[in-house]
Amino acid sequence: MYERRSILLKTPSYRQETVTHSMRFVIVNYEGNLESSKKRSATLLTFLFLISSTASIHFSAFEASATNNDQDADGLPYGIEFIINTQPQDWDSDNDGLPDGWEWQYGLDPLSSLGENGSTGDPDSDGLTNLNEYLFGIPSGWDEPSTTNVLDNGVWWNGTIPVSNWDEESAMQVIQGSGSDGADEDPVGNICTDTFDNDHDGMVDSNDNDFDGDADCSSDDDDGDGEIDEDPNGWDTDGDGMPDGWEVANGLDPTSNSNQDGTYGDPDFDGLANIYEYVNPAWGTRNGSTFPPTQYFRPGPINMTITESPCNPILSLGPGGCAIFTAEVDGITQTDPQNNDTDGDGLNDSFEGLVLLTDPTSPDTDGDGILDGIEYNGSYGDPAQGSDPRDNNTDGDHLDDGDEDLNGNGVIDTGETDPTRINDEGDFDGDGLQNWEENNSCTLWNVADTDGGGINDGDEGFPGQTDPCTSTFDLVFTVIAWDGEADTLTLNSTEGIDPDPVDWRGSPPMAYYISPNGTQTPFGYSFLESLFMRGVDVEPPAGSNTILITNGSWCWDASPNASNDPWCDDDYKDTDGDGLADWEELTATWGYLSDPTLFDTDGDGVNDLSEILNDTDPREPCDNLLDSDGDGLNNYFENSTGCSMIFGIGGNLTSDVWFTLWNVADSDSGGVDDGQEYLDGTNPQDNPDDDINPLDTDGDGIPDSIELELGTDWLDPDSDGGGVPDGEECPEDFWELDCIGSPSDPFDPSDDIEENSLMFTATNTSDGLDPSVRHYWRWHTYDYYTGVSWGVNSTLVGNTQVMPEFSVEQGVADQSFWNHSGPLSWEIIFDEAGYIGPGRELIQPFNVVNYTTWVDFTAGLNFSNYTRDVIVDSAVIEALYVNAPEVILTTEITDNSTAFDDSEYGKDLPQDFLDNGDFVINLTQDILDQSGAISAWDKIKAIQDFLVNGNETISFLRNHFGSGRPDGMGSDSDISHWILNSSREGNCDEFTSVFVTMLRIAGMPARKVTGFAGGTWDGKAFNVYGKDFTRWAEVHLQTNQNQGELDLGWIPFEACPPMSEVTVNVESWGPTSIERNVSISEEIWVQGSLEFTENQTLVENCLAVSLLSGARII
Repeated sequence: MYERRSILLKTPSYRQETVTHSMRFVIVNYEGNLESSKKRSATLLTFLFLISSTASIHFSAFEASATNNDQDADGLPYGIEFIINTQPQDWDSDNDGLPDGWEWQYGLDPLSSLGENGSTGDPDSDGLTNLNEYLFGIPSGWDEPSTTNVLDNGVWWNGTIPVSNWDEESAMQVIQGSGSDGADEDPVGNICTDTFDNDHDGMVDSNDNDFDGDADCSSDDDDGDGEIDEDPNGWDTDGDGMPDGWEVANGLDPTSNSNQDGTYGDPDFDGLANIYEYVNPAWGTRNGSTFPPTQYFRPGPINMTITESPCNPILSLGPGGCAIFTAEVDGITQTDPQNNDTDGDGLNDSFEGLVLLTDPTSPDTDGDGILDGIEYNGSYGDPAQGSDPRDNNTDGDHLDDGDEDLNGNGVIDTGETDPTRINDEGDFDGDGLQNWEENNSCTLWNVADTDGGGINDGDEGFPGQTDPCTSTFDLVFTVIAWDGEADTLTLNSTEGIDPDPVDWRGSPPMAYYISPNGTQTPFGYSFLESLFMRGVDVEPPAGSNTILITNGSWCWDASPNASNDPWCDDDYKDTDGDGLADWEELTATWGYLSDPTLFDTDGDGVNDLSEILNDTDPREPCDNLLDSDGDGLNNYFENSTGCSMIFGIGGNLTSDVWFTLWNVADSDSGGVDDGQEYLDGTNPQDNPDDDINPLDTDGDGIPDSIELELGTDWLDPDSDGGGVPDGEECPEDFWELDCIGSPSDPFDPSDDIEENSLMFTATNTSDGLDPSVRHYWRWHTYDYYTGVSWGVNSTLVGNTQVMPEFSVEQGVADQSFWNHSGPLSWEIIFDEAGYIGPGRELIQPFNVVNYTTWVDFTAGLNFSNYTRDVIVDSAVIEALYVNAPEVILTTEITDNSTAFDDSEYGKDLPQDFLDNGDFVINLTQDILDQSGAISAWDKIKAIQDFLVNGNETISFLRNHFGSGRPDGMGSDSDISHWILNSSREGNCDEFTSVFVTMLRIAGMPARKVTGFAGGTWDGKAFNVYGKDFTRWAEVHLQTNQNQGELDLGWIPFEACPPMSEVTVNVESWGPTSIERNVSISEEIWVQGSLEFTENQTLVENCLAVSLLSGARII
């Protein structure tokens, strides 16, 4: 058995014979003829037929349901089924879903499911398959699927006709054609007045003598035999001229030739009859004896009426160049009968097809970029009028309509012209030339800069004295690839492109992306590298794979008899090569006149363009900014006398009388730069003794100029890294002696602090001290980043005199975080090694809040307003009595910490570092991002952990001898950049400098401090030795709003990689024995090598030798 499945396809309902129908298609799963032939009583049936009256037995073609004579209700009685060999108990003998009687009625083979006879056949070429023809309009539930061999309601005869040539009168006879008047002898209805040419003889039926075979237009029985002899054409069942398939696809009833479903129906009310929707109005069937030729319709499917295609008035294609016929430009020859504006251009289909003669299926008939509806309804100019939608250049000028109405909105916007009127007056492009002048010259009336060189056409004659049409040669290149991450275009060539397009004038870019629709998108770039265009600031639009370069001014050679490439332009002709166009120099375009033939008009060593950019006069040699030695005076001013002082130090003073050196900042070597001496009123030329206020960048007490002479580092307050500032190691009295005989050597770190020397003893005189807490003792504070280390910000230096019982809590944690109800009291007794004399800074607890008294009392103390350092004067301090809190911060507090925001102190970094320190800045941010830190405390700890322990890709080493930072290597000479990017090692002083730098990048108020930490606790006091000297970073924090925004004060943090553990490999030692004599002592020596414990590699350039002096054997 085969399966039959019903699928209901909803279509617009319509009435036919007072019954409402819907279309239903049946899809049959054919598996061959699996059912054996039905057994039948051949003898009985033969007998019945033989005794019949004639061989032309005729049964009713419209059986309503199964009867005794038609048990399967397929429309065929047993007799015919027997003769034609169909199955009398199966309504579909060939299993194609078509009832046997229905197939026999229309001349199809009920025993064949193949080709034109099967369910998918379309013998009438109307676009509907046989199965679709049978099922058209069939009511839902017409047949009960459970009774597979019987059509419960009989054959559905009200579908469409599947064939074009059949004989209705004899259709259900055994011998078809017998006794009939022939097939298709009389089409349906009165076709004499249907206005068609049904017989395809070139004449409409009403003018046709033979009336196309309808002998009696008033009768359906031309031969008078009493039988209706009208045989509908299956291509067009209802005879309305439109094929059944097209009607079904467009929601029309193929069985009805009346009302909205008929030839002249108009369901979308667009004024275009259905027949004109089916075939667009430019019909190819016309009576050429009239003018214009009279159209007539010829039904199909053979030699039928079609649309003239193409019919394009722009290209003059079609009859008469399509001048008087409806346009057909897109190959689509049918409109939608259910949509009154098929192409969506805002115009009714009939208005387009019959009145305007535009293409009703193309929104832009003339292809000018403006929709037909906008053109027709346009409001251009005064009086307002529309443009011609069949003419892409309505006003006949040199611009298409779409090039004039650029946005295609039907009105004239700023920068647009009127597509309905020729614009020959005015200055459309604003270049100073009238449109008519440009139309009669080489320049363009609608492009201000015809040659693309950067200067408007009107300015090239005067003041430019250049040719506005020198180069109209545009360079076009193919984009091979776009790298969005690197902002780089790869091109097929870069010949003719400016390799260095940075334009000091700020001109717009002359590079454009070309989109497929012709749109130009401007973009800029930084430089060229081979075929790579780097630093592109706009990514290519979708679909754009070409770029356009219009500006060739960069390559113009103005020298006599020079040969220039065709893309080079003379807009900025520059005879002297100073970067200024000749006309810019002659007309003072940028505020100053200069000589276009001289590179440096005033001969002061600065070219004219540089002076323009510096806003100095290129004709006044005293006025320039060339200052080779950086002393604030330009070279010409220093090399000469007589310049007005306004060009030196400003002001309306007298003329300059001093000769100074242009390449030495301090000509008299007095410690003050020449420019400062002019301000001070001292002699900069040859008197060093009158110099005042010398510059001291690192704040170590030695002027920069003196440090340059001595050889100490003017950017590092402690050149040898030993812990004592250069100025304390080599006071002023020893400068002229090159520090020979000074208290200590600023080039030798070993003499700064003796490791085993007792510096001071700190005794707590109050109760509750926790000796396990690490205590910090401030000595020197540094808050200005020099790029080599941290120095003193001299602009913030300011001191307050300290008297006994002087108190200050600035920069100290709020009392709620103190470990006791009050501060701890300290008695600090300085040993000789720790004596602090005049001009030096006091060693003290890092967070003192009260200075009770001191010895020698005659010594003066001065409290720094920012750093909390205390400077001593007049006498030596031997003992100090102060109060300082012991601060304890819980996890709850640190988790709610943030940077102190009540002051900007301690947050800034030099601009030069910010401009060139991208690596350090980005690395710091990466560390913070990777840590996920939220609180300020966690951010500090993340940076601290990175410097101490490194991460997965970076590790750091402590090197007692330092990082080896070089000079003169740009960014790599910066200590932070050098250690983080290159050396990855350094001493603790250097790592502390890097730590403070990264903290400030992270937005933390931070500074570097040197002093002492910890000490040896003896049960009563801390004994602090030279070995306890250290460096730390101090960070100023506060709590967030959740914790009341309380001050947490300056908090110490240390960050230095651990020392590498080494093993001593003893090779020899001696003596092997000593005399047991307690009255004498002998030396025991050990010799060997050192080896790193972690990786068992030898420590290079190091021999382990130890002398144990005074060893005793007991």
